[in-house]
Amino acid sequence: MRTAAAMAACTVLLTCSAGCNVIGTAAVVLKGPPTTDAVHTLAKDRATVFFVDDRGSRLPRRSMRMTIASTAGNTLLEKKVLTTVIEPRAGLEAAAGESPSAPMDLVTLTRHARAEIMVYANVREFSLSTDGQSLQPMARLRVKVIDATNDTGRVWPDDPEGFDLRVIAPPTTGQVPRTAAEMMKVQESFAEFIGQSLAKLFYEHETRPSISTK
Repeated sequence: MRTAAAMAACTVLLTCSAGCNVIGTAAVVLKGPPTTDAVHTLAKDRATVFFVDDRGSRLPRRSMRMTIASTAGNTLLEKKVLTTVIEPRAGLEAAAGESPSAPMDLVTLTRHARAEIMVYANVREFSLSTDGQSLQPMARLRVKVIDATNDTGRVWPDDPEGFDLRVIAPPTTGQVPRTAAEMMKVQESFAEFIGQSLAKLFYEHETRPSISTK
């Protein structure tokens, strides 16, 4: 084994004599791709519900709220970040009877959804195209974590407006969909991408340029 290691070292040195860029490449391979840390750590074993709010009706379809929330929750279950995730429909049903002028406070909403923790995401912006011609979906959400088991309420972040999450879909050469079926497919796909991006706030992941956090 020592002989093999020595031969490997010699190979690298010989290659370096022709151009040391190989060592840089080897270092990247050994180190792995860059990663982004979680911005907040959720309590793993506490019942958690994801609630996507859209008071400004920025999402084109109400069902996208469910898609975003369920994708985020399922992702964290798969990553073993959480062990208990409440079906997001429970949160939507709890909020169904609230008045637009007097929305239910988030602690009460969390309790009505039979959860201890709520990851609340308020949609501030949503678009499938910035110029009306090319397909470049983007969204912006304000995210908060609520603890309903004590009087503290919001536990993260310090900013009362919430954490600013901006999501931009990977570049594509496609055009804006022309039919209802094509539009629905793109909307649903991007909703899933938003849900995955929301989940990534809570675990270390490979850095992607399409997700911007501030």
